[in-house]
Amino acid sequence: MKKLCLILGLICQPVSAQNFSFHPWDDPARVFSFPKIEKKINVTVVTVDDVNKACAEEYKKIGVSVGFSMNSCAVFDLKEAYCKIIMPRKLTMHVLGHEMLHCIKGQWH
Repeated sequence: MKKLCLILGLICQPVSAQNFSFHPWDDPARVFSFPKIEKKINVTVVTVDDVNKACAEEYKKIGVSVGFSMNSCAVFDLKEAYCKIIMPRKLTMHVLGHEMLHCIKGQWH
Protein backbone atom coordinates (compact mmCIF):
# COMPACT_ATOMS: atom_id res chain seq x y z
CA MET A 1 0.00 0.00 0.00
CA LYS A 2 2.84 2.38 0.82
CA LYS A 3 4.45 1.65 -2.56
CA LEU A 4 1.17 2.35 -4.34
CA CYS A 5 0.78 5.69 -2.55
CA LEU A 6 4.39 6.61 -3.37
CA ILE A 7 3.93 5.74 -7.05
CA LEU A 8 0.65 7.68 -7.29
CA GLY A 9 2.25 10.63 -5.53
CA LEU A 10 5.15 10.67 -7.99
CA ILE A 11 2.87 10.34 -11.00
CA CYS A 12 0.49 13.10 -9.87
CA GLN A 13 3.18 15.59 -8.88
CA PRO A 14 4.16 16.72 -12.41
CA VAL A 15 0.51 17.09 -13.36
CA SER A 16 -0.22 19.43 -10.45
CA ALA A 17 2.80 21.54 -11.36
CA GLN A 18 1.44 22.35 -14.81
CA ASN A 19 0.44 25.94 -15.48
CA PHE A 20 -2.95 25.69 -17.14
CA SER A 21 -4.11 28.86 -18.89
CA PHE A 22 -7.76 28.70 -17.87
CA HIS A 23 -9.53 32.06 -17.50
CA PRO A 24 -13.06 32.12 -16.14
CA TRP A 25 -15.34 34.67 -17.79
CA ASP A 26 -15.09 37.08 -14.88
CA ASP A 27 -11.31 37.06 -14.41
CA PRO A 28 -10.23 40.72 -14.10
CA ALA A 29 -6.92 39.88 -15.79
CA ARG A 30 -8.57 38.26 -18.83
CA VAL A 31 -7.25 39.69 -22.09
CA PHE A 32 -9.51 40.41 -25.06
CA SER A 33 -8.41 40.83 -28.64
CA PHE A 34 -10.16 43.40 -30.78
CA PRO A 35 -9.85 44.14 -34.46
CA LYS A 36 -9.18 47.77 -35.22
CA ILE A 37 -12.37 49.52 -34.16
CA GLU A 38 -13.58 53.07 -34.20
CA LYS A 39 -17.20 53.58 -33.42
CA LYS A 40 -19.31 55.97 -31.43
CA ILE A 41 -21.52 54.52 -28.73
CA ASN A 42 -23.99 56.51 -26.68
CA VAL A 43 -23.33 55.29 -23.14
CA THR A 44 -25.56 56.26 -20.23
CA VAL A 45 -24.29 55.41 -16.74
CA VAL A 46 -26.77 55.25 -13.89
CA THR A 47 -25.99 54.59 -10.23
CA VAL A 48 -28.78 53.28 -8.03
CA ASP A 49 -29.37 51.88 -4.55
CA ASP A 50 -31.15 48.71 -5.73
CA VAL A 51 -29.24 47.47 -8.76
CA ASN A 52 -31.13 44.20 -9.07
CA LYS A 53 -34.51 45.99 -9.23
CA ALA A 54 -33.27 48.65 -11.68
CA CYS A 55 -31.69 46.06 -13.99
CA ALA A 56 -34.81 43.89 -13.94
CA GLU A 57 -36.96 46.92 -14.83
CA GLU A 58 -34.63 47.92 -17.68
CA TYR A 59 -34.57 44.38 -19.11
CA LYS A 60 -38.37 44.21 -18.82
CA LYS A 61 -38.60 47.26 -21.13
CA ILE A 62 -36.91 45.26 -23.89
CA GLY A 63 -38.93 42.10 -23.20
CA VAL A 64 -36.31 40.12 -21.30
CA SER A 65 -37.05 38.52 -17.95
CA VAL A 66 -34.09 37.81 -15.71
CA GLY A 67 -34.27 35.12 -13.06
CA PHE A 68 -31.00 35.78 -11.29
CA SER A 69 -29.50 38.44 -9.05
CA MET A 70 -27.29 41.13 -10.59
CA ASN A 71 -24.69 43.42 -9.07
CA SER A 72 -24.63 45.54 -12.25
CA CYS A 73 -25.84 45.31 -15.82
CA ALA A 74 -25.51 46.78 -19.28
CA VAL A 75 -28.51 46.96 -21.59
CA PHE A 76 -27.26 47.50 -25.10
CA ASP A 77 -28.19 47.66 -28.75
CA LEU A 78 -25.01 47.63 -30.79
CA LYS A 79 -26.81 48.34 -34.08
CA GLU A 80 -28.28 51.50 -32.58
CA ALA A 81 -24.98 52.25 -30.78
CA TYR A 82 -26.78 52.58 -27.46
CA CYS A 83 -25.76 51.22 -24.08
CA LYS A 84 -27.09 51.86 -20.57
CA ILE A 85 -24.95 50.76 -17.63
CA ILE A 86 -26.66 50.37 -14.26
CA MET A 87 -24.38 49.97 -11.27
CA PRO A 88 -24.24 50.52 -7.51
CA ARG A 89 -23.09 53.79 -6.00
CA LYS A 90 -20.05 51.99 -4.59
CA LEU A 91 -18.31 50.02 -7.30
CA THR A 92 -14.96 48.77 -8.47
CA MET A 93 -13.09 49.44 -11.69
CA HIS A 94 -13.63 45.77 -12.47
CA VAL A 95 -17.43 46.20 -12.43
CA LEU A 96 -17.31 49.33 -14.57
CA GLY A 97 -14.88 47.73 -17.04
CA HIS A 98 -16.97 44.56 -17.21
CA GLU A 99 -20.11 46.48 -18.12
CA MET A 100 -18.28 48.83 -20.51
CA LEU A 101 -16.98 45.79 -22.36
CA HIS A 102 -20.62 44.82 -23.00
CA CYS A 103 -21.15 48.27 -24.53
CA ILE A 104 -18.24 47.67 -26.90
CA LYS A 105 -18.37 43.94 -27.57
CA GLY A 106 -21.98 42.96 -26.78
CA GLN A 107 -22.60 39.60 -25.17
CA TRP A 108 -19.18 38.15 -24.39
CA HIS A 109 -19.70 35.69 -21.55
